[in-house]
Amino acid sequence: MDGIDDPDPLADGKDIEFLLEKNVAVDLFDRDLQEIILKDNTPFIEGAEYRARKDKSIQERLSGLDKPVLSSTR
Repeated sequence: MDGIDDPDPLADGKDIEFLLEKNVAVDLFDRDLQEIILKDNTPFIEGAEYRARKDKSIQERLSGLDKPVLSSTR
């Protein structure tokens, strides 16, 4: 069970995708509980929204784990 979608643009739903790929059922909390989570996490959410506005290309960037391996010694 996941409370809400992670508003951080770097997360970009990857946590939920990972669980679904592993055949783990994922459900979001009911909206009334999501509202409580959103209220209690306002500073974090505002920071995530700021980062998303500041860097509009953030969704195009890949994390180190998402980048292809170009060479290997093994």
